[in-house]
Amino acid sequence: PKNMPSGAAPKRPSKWIEDDRYKDEAPHDNSYKHSGFSRGHMCMKHIAWRLGANADWNTHTTINASPQIQKFNAGIWLDMEYKTQDWADEYDRIWVICGGAYKDKKPSLWIGDEGEEKVAVPDFFWKIVIRIDGEELKTMAFLYPHKPINKSPQTKKYFHSRYLTSINDIEELTGLDFLTEFDDEQEQIVESLIATELWD
Repeated sequence: PKNMPSGAAPKRPSKWIEDDRYKDEAPHDNSYKHSGFSRGHMCMKHIAWRLGANADWNTHTTINASPQIQKFNAGIWLDMEYKTQDWADEYDRIWVICGGAYKDKKPSLWIGDEGEEKVAVPDFFWKIVIRIDGEELKTMAFLYPHKPINKSPQTKKYFHSRYLTSINDIEELTGLDFLTEFDDEQEQIVESLIATELWD
């Protein structure tokens, strides 16, 4: 949603929260300590604040983070997060689904010192953005290689349209299934489409 709560957002917790519901199945905060990777938010704190203080606070949990190269995290990934914020303002409401993925569905790199819960480092990060336009569902799906990505020398902006793909491709890469409330034929049509340009 585009309307933010009034007042300032709460400060981040001093340490990333480890969700007790998942015990040793979830990363420890210290798993990142000597890794050289950033704790990359899947749901950005600044965006979650639009849903209230509780949502804002709970972005700072280790289950909302994935190991990211800092130049990726603070570069094209952050830029796309701000774009989703702009689209929410423009279209009143959007849905965002995102995560990491691995070549052949198998992680090849892990972080975490001895005694810490190991955390897999994704080879790719993806994001699906959805909005409703009248009776029509419109989607964009992005698949980024997990590496530093430079801005275009000509425009000085990130070239996000280069990474447009189909929801089907993300499903194939991750093993996940999206838009399951649609009937099979409608789901297949929507998920096979590849946007040709960004909404802006």
